[in-house]
Amino acid sequence: MKDEDKTWAELIKELEILREEREKSVVNNITKSKQAEEELIDLEWCFKILFDYAPDAYYINDLKGNFIDGNKAAERVTGYKKEELIGKNFFELKLLALADIPKAAKVLLKNIMGQPTGPDEFILNRKDKSTVTVEISTYPVKIKGKTLVLGIARDITKREQMQKEIIVYREYLEELVKERTLQLKEANEQLQKDIAMHKQDEENIRKSQQEFASLFNTNPEAIARDITKREQMQKEIIVYREYLEELVKERTLQLKEANEQLQKDIAMHKQDEENIRKSQQEFASLFNKSPEAIVYTDEKGTILKINPRFSELFGYTSKEIEGKNIDEGIIHPTDKVEEEIILTKGLLNRHTNTNFETIRKKKDGTLFPVYVSVSNIVIDGKTERWIRIYIDVSEKKHMEEQLIKLARIDSLTGCYNRRYALELLDRHLKLSQRNKSSILLAFLDIDGFKAINDSFGHDEGDKVLKEVAGLFKSILREIDIICRMGGDEFLLIFPDSSLKEVPLIISRLQKNFSQLNKTLKKDYSIKFSMGFSEYLPDKPKTLNELIRIADQRMYEEKKKKRAMG
Repeated sequence: MKDEDKTWAELIKELEILREEREKSVVNNITKSKQAEEELIDLEWCFKILFDYAPDAYYINDLKGNFIDGNKAAERVTGYKKEELIGKNFFELKLLALADIPKAAKVLLKNIMGQPTGPDEFILNRKDKSTVTVEISTYPVKIKGKTLVLGIARDITKREQMQKEIIVYREYLEELVKERTLQLKEANEQLQKDIAMHKQDEENIRKSQQEFASLFNTNPEAIARDITKREQMQKEIIVYREYLEELVKERTLQLKEANEQLQKDIAMHKQDEENIRKSQQEFASLFNKSPEAIVYTDEKGTILKINPRFSELFGYTSKEIEGKNIDEGIIHPTDKVEEEIILTKGLLNRHTNTNFETIRKKKDGTLFPVYVSVSNIVIDGKTERWIRIYIDVSEKKHMEEQLIKLARIDSLTGCYNRRYALELLDRHLKLSQRNKSSILLAFLDIDGFKAINDSFGHDEGDKVLKEVAGLFKSILREIDIICRMGGDEFLLIFPDSSLKEVPLIISRLQKNFSQLNKTLKKDYSIKFSMGFSEYLPDKPKTLNELIRIADQRMYEEKKKKRAMG
């Protein structure tokens, strides 16, 4: 009995030891976990500090272009507070210049494909309506299992300004060289005069010496008679010789200084020429390698030079267009010639930069949309040159049309989607109220659509929706509006119609649905249920009320069909 008690006590003791060890292990694990959490928090704070105080603008957006976060530099560059950016979209804030939207769409598409981009140059519209030029690089990153985009924007506005200043400085240097050349010419002429005067002074000294020598060769009687005159002449010769020696020293010093100044001017002239040459090379490189079409004109609009991109875009060579006036309508449609003349006059009067979107014409007569930016070049406080930049926005316009279509059209059926349908209905209700005309609404649902999906698959269900939409388009009037509200529900809007036309509409639809079923020869029949509502100007209802009434009547018809088996 004691041995059994002892064994039991030992077991309890062992269990107690195991429990203590287990508790120590748990405590250690908890301690390590807390340490790891603290280290992670420290790392997150370090990243946050680096992110917030980076010298370039750092921001994070999702794959739809919505801002999620941004640093202080991003606030400085855009002019918006972080709270104003977060949750907003590039397009919603209108941050991008119109000309840069296609480029931004391509960048976002590459990010969606997991590719980094940049650096790419963009013009940003700041909150205060000013603009800033930036280079943006983007990097797709994984954060908490979700793909986001890290963007880095560097402000290069000053660099752009320097490029303009180079052009101005080049003009200034050309004028300076002309001025220096004229000064050198005048200095050389003065030097030649001084040399001629110096030779004349030497000739005068030589003659005086000859006269002095002749006095000593005269006979004694003549000397005695002219003693007084000779002494006076000797004194005058000494004075004149001293004067000439001082004059020679002075002229020699002047010539030396003039020569030193001439050498300096020559060296400065060579440096100015070198600066002009470099500036011309830089300007030519920027001008010729620009990805945009550029025209360089004088203040009257005479074309002085075009770059290769202009020839590529418009089809004209330099010989064909240089020397002609931009106002002659060479690159303008007939209805835009006056626009360019007004622009030139406005530039001469205001001397300010401008930009706008318009239409221009290629050599072959093709019309295309462009974004025009015009900048003046000021020399000695006076505008003497203009640079016109033409950006082809055909792709951007096409993309805008596609975006509008995507925003309005149901991708499966080609009908208007729910959002745009409600917008159109609201417009027609206001128009109907003004014109005192009625509108008929029909809410339609395909009977047994779920069964078709379940039995034949969703692909077959999609085909049914396409067939139904195609049927509506083929039999309804051009002014009637067809909208897919979602799933198998359609909204039909009949302007200038009332409930009196309901029997005719139902009859026509039933007839055509019956014919469609015969043509398709499927193991199922496409049938529908409809409900109608009417808008009357003297008894107006809201948009939601009209849809609710039509929807309710449609479900009442469905119930009747189910009740009838």
